[in-house]
Amino acid sequence: MTIPQSSRAAIAVWAALVVPLYMVCVLCTHWEPVMLDGWGHFANHRHNDVHPWLFAKAAYFGGNPRFGQVLTYLLYTPGPWHSLITPIVELGMFYLLAALALGRWPQLRRYDDSLLFAAVVMLVLAAGPVFGQMLFYRPYTGNYLYGLVINLALLVPYRFWAEQARLPRSWLVEGLLALVMLALGFVAGLCNEHTGPAVLAVIAFAIAVFVRRGDRLRPWMIAGAIGMLAGGLALYFAPGQDIRYNGLAKQPLLDVIGDRGIGGNLRVVFATLGYASPAAVALVLGWFARRSGGGEPMSRPRVWTIYVALATAMLISLTLLISPKQGPRLHFAPVVAICVAFASWLVPQLQVRWSRIVFGVLVAGVVCFVSERLVVSYATLDDEFTARLDALDHAPKGSVIALPLYSVGRSRYVIGDDFAIPSSRERRAKEWGLTRIDVSGRQPTAAESGEELR
Repeated sequence: MTIPQSSRAAIAVWAALVVPLYMVCVLCTHWEPVMLDGWGHFANHRHNDVHPWLFAKAAYFGGNPRFGQVLTYLLYTPGPWHSLITPIVELGMFYLLAALALGRWPQLRRYDDSLLFAAVVMLVLAAGPVFGQMLFYRPYTGNYLYGLVINLALLVPYRFWAEQARLPRSWLVEGLLALVMLALGFVAGLCNEHTGPAVLAVIAFAIAVFVRRGDRLRPWMIAGAIGMLAGGLALYFAPGQDIRYNGLAKQPLLDVIGDRGIGGNLRVVFATLGYASPAAVALVLGWFARRSGGGEPMSRPRVWTIYVALATAMLISLTLLISPKQGPRLHFAPVVAICVAFASWLVPQLQVRWSRIVFGVLVAGVVCFVSERLVVSYATLDDEFTARLDALDHAPKGSVIALPLYSVGRSRYVIGDDFAIPSSRERRAKEWGLTRIDVSGRQPTAAESGEELR
């Protein structure tokens, strides 16, 4: 028995997912307030012209050297650009994840492709750590989500080749592809320290598999690996790493691990599994569906993709052991990898009708719940941030003003009110020429008054 193929049903599933998700992304990027690290970019654009190259040079030599930091700077550019581009990138992440699971581009009229896309969306929305923050707090979006999408794009040609080797039409095309992969690999290597080694390991493993099965290596395969390695080295040895976090990023690796202790290191590794636990619903549903007569054979490359995705998640988690900074945002990429593995296994099990009905209810429930939380939270924050900014702009120089804290607290969907942090209020008061900023209203919890994160 196989999943019934209906182009109308497939298009309906795509539309039911993509349209509302796109609308939510557009609205929330438009409503996103300026918080925490975003204030520096906001002030920079308010008082200076846009100079990406100068900013990139300054960040690389004296700050955050990641490529994502430049993207974050650009996301704060005045105008509608953030709300126009970022939602496409965010939906593109789900599409690339589905493509990596399938080994080809998902097709609009294939029902099983639409189910796989739906499974990826459901699991990432349910399990992705600080999901709303990753999509709608620009310092996270630029550094981590955009960086993840770039790395996923780099892996796509290798995954497609694993499924079906296709020679280019000419040496010119292959040469151009090699140049593109070299550049893309370098940018991907510059994105994030904790994901780069795992992605490079996946590429090396793919190349080894191609050689073992007798494929002739193509220039683009090697170019992607070389670019990734070069970009990673450029990031790890960037001069800005000596300054960032007061030089913490250059702390000896064994000291980082030793200072955390055995219990602390175990918590870092197993945190990924804890965050990914909601995705286990896919395993439960798939198991019952398989017991009821479900289960369809998968191609060998697809099976290996599941194993590689799980291994990649563990490798990223292990890499976090040498990271001087920790936080849920760093577990987003490995949890996403686990979600892809689970979704890729789940869909072939949905052969019986009841399992697809239950699956549809789960997808609808997760998407509706998360969308409602995001829209309500950011619509409220937009009104309150507009009032706060207006009060700051119209406050007399040297005055003391009292501002209410946001009514929306820190959660999986919102980064939290930075004015709950005294040091953040002091910096904002200095920027606006005020003596002091006091706050009133709901008192923040301990989790809402932590340190700023980058």
